[in-house]
This record gives sequence, C-alpha cells and structure tokens, in this order.
Amino acid sequence: MNPLLPEQVLVVDDSRALCRYLGARLAEVAEVTVASAGTLADARALLAADPGRFFVAVLDLNLPDAPDGEIVDALRASNLPLIVLTGSLDDALRARILSKPQVIDYVLKSNASEVHYVARLVRRLRRNRAVKVLIVDDSASFRC
Repeated sequence: MNPLLPEQVLVVDDSRALCRYLGARLAEVAEVTVASAGTLADARALLAADPGRFFVAVLDLNLPDAPDGEIVDALRASNLPLIVLTGSLDDALRARILSKPQVIDYVLKSNASEVHYVARLVRRLRRNRAVKVLIVDDSASFRC
C-alpha cells in the first residue's frame, strides 16, 4: 500500500455504540483507523483540521444538527467517496441520495451483516484506490 495515501475513515453517526462497533469492524476487516463524529459540526471540524486525512466517509442521514440528510451535501464538498449507513427506509430518499456524485452506496442499518458489508466495501475501496480504468465505447451513454 502507498504510505502517502490516507488510511483513515471518517464515521459520522450520533450513536457512540454504532461508531465503536463499526470502527472495530473497519479496523479488523479493512485494516484502517477510524475517526468518529457525532454531528455535522464535528465532521466539518475534523475535515477542516486536516482535509487530506480521510479516503472515505461513512454517514448516517439523521444527525442532531442535520436531521434530513444535509450531511451528504456538506461532505460532498470534501470530494470524499461517501457510504450512507442509515436506518431510513425510504425508496425515494434512497434513489435521490444514490443519484448524487460521490455516493457509493446506501446501506440500511438493520443488523450486523450490513456493518460487515460496509467494512468489506471500505476494504475494497482502500485496496483499489490506485487502480485506474479506461472505458472505451462508441456510445456516450455506455461511457458514463
């Protein structure tokens, strides 16, 4: 792994228990360290202090200071890949969030298997950061 690339994940969730559990799974499965924030303000402060510190963020949509998913647009400005891990089961909201650039996945918090899925996804993202892909096709719709 390139030592110049960040190996840290930002987890934004107001549940300390979930942050600890997800942090432990991320450390074990993805071999990364985790910084946690419980609010949008905390997440902004962590990003402002060291903008290049993280390579991905895992976000809850419902935070005390951002109850309607404002965290997604706020963190999109950081150009980090974003994984939404939320308890909000709403197909229209899911489609809207997934249509945003930088959002990689929308995962429903329902049991431990989803946390393990997120840890495996982060591992895959960490391992493939240096991989580049060239898409060649005569159809513009297939290239996008």
